Amino acid sequence: MKTFLGLFFCILMVIVAIVYSLWRKHSIKTVFESISGTYKLFIKLYDNAPHVHKIVICTDEIPLKKIEPSLFTVTLKTSLNEYSPLVSLKRRVTDSYICDADGKREESAFFINRDRASHIALELEVESRESENYELAKPFLYNEQNRNNEWKERYYFSIEHPDLQEALEGCDDMFYPEDNETMQFMQSFMKEC
Repeated sequence: MKTFLGLFFCILMVIVAIVYSLWRKHSIKTVFESISGTYKLFIKLYDNAPHVHKIVICTDEIPLKKIEPSLFTVTLKTSLNEYSPLVSLKRRVTDSYICDADGKREESAFFINRDRASHIALELEVESRESENYELAKPFLYNEQNRNNEWKERYYFSIEHPDLQEALEGCDDMFYPEDNETMQFMQSFMKEC
């Protein structure tokens, strides 16, 4: 009987530990998401090199009263390689609009209550090949040994807006290629951020 009670108590403790762990993980995730928000990155080929040209912000928990491009400050934090220091590069927002989760502009956005919009797209100016920041802005590095492009390990955005208490820095989804040419180029590079 003691063995049975001991075994029952051990199993009960394991179940309680698992439930507590799952509950804690969920509650921490919920708090984190409500504070920082999340975003998706969209990539397109320009001059035979992929660039992030659009960011879609998930705004389920974040009421943004105005979404004009000038109100957003988007900063890319990256480096040229794993040994170089992390640098911040301001990215200019050229357009912002209410969209769906896939970044497609909502046709009826004029009639949508902005407080209830669940996604906002930020279109970014793409660095030209002549720009000194061209290599920094790309999400890939060329690996001489492999003769292949590889994702930069340190490549993330910080998005600021007057209605946000903290900058958004939570990339929660994949890089999305915007067209077939980009998709073919990136098929071997898909990675979650």
